[in-house]
Amino acid sequence: LLDAAMHAPMVIADRSGSGEGTFLPFVWNQVSLHASGATRLRVRLTQPGKDALALEVADEGGRPVLSVGSMVGRPVTAEQLGSADSAGLLEVEWRPVAVEPGGEVEWVGWDVAAAEAEGAEAEVVVLDCGGVVGDEMPLVVRSVVDRVLGAVRGVLVGGSRLVVVTRGGVAVSSGEGVVVSQAPVWGLVRAAEAENPGRFVLLDLAAGEDVAGVLTSVVASGEPEVAWRKGEALVPRFRRREAAEAGAPPFGDGAGTVLVTGGTGGLGAVVARHLVEEHGVRHLLLVSRRGPAAEGADVLRDELVELGASVTVTGCDVADRASVEKLLASVPPERPLTAVIHAAGVGDSGLVGSLTAEQWDGVLRPKADAAWHLHELTRDMPLSAFVLFSSIGGSVAAAGQANYAAANVFLDALAQHRHEEGLPATSVAFGLWSGAGAGQALGEVDISRLRRQGLPPLSVAEGLRAFDAALASGAATVTASRVDTAALRTRRGEIPALLRGLVPASRRLSREAAGGGDADGLKRQLSGLDAPERARVLTDMVRGQVAMVLGHGSAETVDPDRNFGEIGLDSLTAVELRNQLNAATGLRLPATLVFDYPTARDIATFVGSELIPEAADTDAAGHEERVRRVLTSIPLSRLRDAGLLDTLLELGGATATPRDGAEDADGPDEPGSIDAMDKNDLIDMAFNSLGLEGATWEEGN
Repeated sequence: LLDAAMHAPMVIADRSGSGEGTFLPFVWNQVSLHASGATRLRVRLTQPGKDALALEVADEGGRPVLSVGSMVGRPVTAEQLGSADSAGLLEVEWRPVAVEPGGEVEWVGWDVAAAEAEGAEAEVVVLDCGGVVGDEMPLVVRSVVDRVLGAVRGVLVGGSRLVVVTRGGVAVSSGEGVVVSQAPVWGLVRAAEAENPGRFVLLDLAAGEDVAGVLTSVVASGEPEVAWRKGEALVPRFRRREAAEAGAPPFGDGAGTVLVTGGTGGLGAVVARHLVEEHGVRHLLLVSRRGPAAEGADVLRDELVELGASVTVTGCDVADRASVEKLLASVPPERPLTAVIHAAGVGDSGLVGSLTAEQWDGVLRPKADAAWHLHELTRDMPLSAFVLFSSIGGSVAAAGQANYAAANVFLDALAQHRHEEGLPATSVAFGLWSGAGAGQALGEVDISRLRRQGLPPLSVAEGLRAFDAALASGAATVTASRVDTAALRTRRGEIPALLRGLVPASRRLSREAAGGGDADGLKRQLSGLDAPERARVLTDMVRGQVAMVLGHGSAETVDPDRNFGEIGLDSLTAVELRNQLNAATGLRLPATLVFDYPTARDIATFVGSELIPEAADTDAAGHEERVRRVLTSIPLSRLRDAGLLDTLLELGGATATPRDGAEDADGPDEPGSIDAMDKNDLIDMAFNSLGLEGATWEEGN
């Protein structure tokens, strides 16, 4: 409200048309808050001096809310605004959070399947990832991932929550070591939680810490990610990182060779141009699976040569250690390797329960395995830079890409590990680049989803500025992404824990966190409607959510009776639709929602029965009564002519002719003749056959 009130005076202050830029608040003096909670404001502005304003803010009744002795403004150019926005570096801060003292844990067993077979139901399943060791990092990572993946899939079949415990899987402070092999677990479980909110908790403990002593406190906290250190719960939050002063060029004098994996296309090609044009790199070794045969590789090489660089393009499977050894041995000694840029990687999306072993291996090999081989084989080389292209998908926006998230968190942990060893390393978790890399392959539905999540794509220029800023920061890990806080504030449901620190607390968010919000209002609205109107409101609500996840402009574009598969809903948009409906209704809808109820109207009917079950029972009873009234109004001869009479009688336990020629002494005058019965006699026959002799209509019903 205050920001809106400031728009007019800012324009007035800049009315001179000097062209110096946009006039923005710069210094605030003598600020006093007198009250909070006002929903309408009256703002009085005076001008105590040049380029300064004084404010008096009151509510509708004239009571003071806020006063500002003076606010001094200054012009800001478009270039300055662009620079501030594009730097956009974020870092993870581990903040203490208050938790309730731990209660006692009742263990129902160590084998979940065996315990459930014996009738014991666990509210929480705990999986400790510690103790998995080995000599080959790629094999250890797969062993840990397979173990966690099995537990995740098992829990999704039932209703338990899964707490996944790592030991040193994250570093919460500088100097704290990280167990690289356990870090990918955090990416995997983040994806599972994004797809199934409220079902998973990540807990990192120090070596020797007993999980039983902290379990109830952590689960009750409501936080999906917790590190426990020295009796204190710490939670991760993004915070904006101040831009660092430009230091020495990270690539030296350009005389050495810079290796770029994934260097013939996508982000690798973009960065290769940037290294030559902006960083003075003169010798490039560009590597990809296909090498010179890759599409566009020859054009890129010619372009870089024209800029004054010597370029070698070669094919190499960087996930194969022997191939990497051979590649590094090919670097001429007069131009030794001075920097590594690891930009290789592929994506292969799928829900966490459906990803195959081949999909996991296909994503881990070029990203995680290759990074580890490069780390080990260059450890003794005097590198000036070791840059890993990670992704924000390892921390947020991970739904549908558990394998990709795990691989990227591995890169982040590897960079931290190298820093601990005194080696150069920078892992940059980029947001999506528009027009480069994965951004070229995404459709409008995917882009719209990211925008709704508050993570709009980076332009190529923004991405390159973030690349430079990350190198200048000196940090082991940073995140480079645009964050639309306005979109985050309007995001329905839970904001990912990592992003909460970027969004100021609001009344709406607080209400939703407390369990209120839209769901309560919807239920109140429905309770006052009759059945047809209730169905219309719910169907329109579901159509609106479907339109949103598909990127349509209006709910009117969604046919309520058309199958979801026919209108473009895939597994990932199905997850988003279910999560949006969970937030809108307050329900926990099944993971198979769109398969069990394949149209908007089907979902609306199901949601209505879950929200107001008594209304659904009333509707069903009313429908049954109407059917009974219709049946009793139909002449028996018409039922016989239609071939329905025998079927109805069999359902009621009676037949149109006596069995075995037996006579019914208590029956009508002509016991074998249906024509001799009236409707009440027919109903009595059905009741008698069911053991309900003498029952009234209501009792029989």
